[in-house]
Amino acid sequence: MTEETKFLGLPGQQILAFLHRPTSRAVVGGVVICGSLFEDFQINYRREVLVARRLAQRGFATVRFHYRSVGNSDGLPS
Repeated sequence: MTEETKFLGLPGQQILAFLHRPTSRAVVGGVVICGSLFEDFQINYRREVLVARRLAQRGFATVRFHYRSVGNSDGLPS
């Protein structure tokens, strides 16, 4: 499994995204994990990482991301 981290978008408006891909098998599908917000972000963060890794091990390309103004993404809370 490989993990890739990228900032997407224009400067000052970027979101942080993570791509988890299988390495030893063909990709059988794709999944987007829409992360939690507010206090649930910290509570569920590790769980979301583990789910993405497990899916990649089973052949699914998986993307996770931080919403604007959450985690390491740019933006001010609205």
